[in-house]
Amino acid sequence: MEKPKTPSELRGLHRETLFTAALIGLRLFVLVLWLVEVRRGNAGGPDVFRFHTLARQGGTPWRDYRVEYAPLEVLLIKGLFGGGILSAAVRLAVLEIVADLATWGAVRTGWGRRGGLFYLAVGLPILILELKRIDLVPVAFAMWAFVLLRRARPGPAGVTLGLAVLMKVWPLVILPGLWLRGRARALWSFVAVVASGALGWIVWGGFGAPSQVLTFRGARGWEVGSTVGSLVWVIGGGGVREEAGAGRVGTAPGWAKFVLGLVLLGVLICVWRRAARRQEDVAGAPAFTAVAALLLLSPLFSAQYVMWLLPWAAVAAIDDDHPAVLLTGTFIVCAASAVIGTFLYNSPSDPAVKVASVARLVVLTALVIRGLTAGTSQTSPVAPGLSTAG
Repeated sequence: MEKPKTPSELRGLHRETLFTAALIGLRLFVLVLWLVEVRRGNAGGPDVFRFHTLARQGGTPWRDYRVEYAPLEVLLIKGLFGGGILSAAVRLAVLEIVADLATWGAVRTGWGRRGGLFYLAVGLPILILELKRIDLVPVAFAMWAFVLLRRARPGPAGVTLGLAVLMKVWPLVILPGLWLRGRARALWSFVAVVASGALGWIVWGGFGAPSQVLTFRGARGWEVGSTVGSLVWVIGGGGVREEAGAGRVGTAPGWAKFVLGLVLLGVLICVWRRAARRQEDVAGAPAFTAVAALLLLSPLFSAQYVMWLLPWAAVAAIDDDHPAVLLTGTFIVCAASAVIGTFLYNSPSDPAVKVASVARLVVLTALVIRGLTAGTSQTSPVAPGLSTAG
């Protein structure tokens, strides 16, 4: 029989419920405001125009024209943007709110009300940005994969994470967490989905299709939001140019990308070895640090990629000895990304954009270092198959 809640626990529950309702209501309010803006003719910026162009382009993707998106994302784009651009912008915004709430639902289901509230709060600065992008869909899939893993369903967990990877490649950095808790069954179901999807992708788009995604259509410059790109831009004074659908500076030689890849691999090995030794909740600090390191060490860090961090930050904060540090740092990274995403193409020489780029770089670096060096939480993880959802 469940123990009756004390008056203080009931008051806390009431506050959490009230704040959750307010944050969800704010999302719906922002969606309505954006839909009104779309009706006035604002489609949402370069990404939306790129999606619309891609959806209406004839021929075979990757074979007849270069595409920077993985196969499931291309299918989603073609499904959303087959008609007029304004109606497509509406569909995209609604889809992203649904994905946002689905991700919140995953955190809430797996880690309780407090984790769900953290998720809703930390992403506030990028509410408008998320409505113009497609990135929260794979985030929702990846988060639900770890909920299934937590509920002792490793097979479906592997399938779900595999679908996320076929939409965006980045969830590969959290795959070790799936193996650590789901073992062979989760790994083999993941491999089966990704292998069959990759085979179909190559048959559809040719052997060169994956390289177009990994190199972002063969772009040569550093994306201006990346670690190296922001330093070249802010310190070196390089001019921003548009290349392959992103603002870029300088030239990114192959050896430099290779070195960054080696550093990232080393960081990921440290993260997941540490998680294996300490029996941490793999969806918390290890996943957050792995995704943050990917963003920090990638030659491409578009503003919307910060959405990848949100659910892992919420879960990590639950067992963190100082959750305000983690959540505040993530909030700052989100706010800086919102400034970059809003003003970079309109006024790239604006000092505010440069300040935001440096601030994001510094805070993200600090979060990765903290994730690699912080002590173990006093809270022991819940075994797969059990839930702490309140």
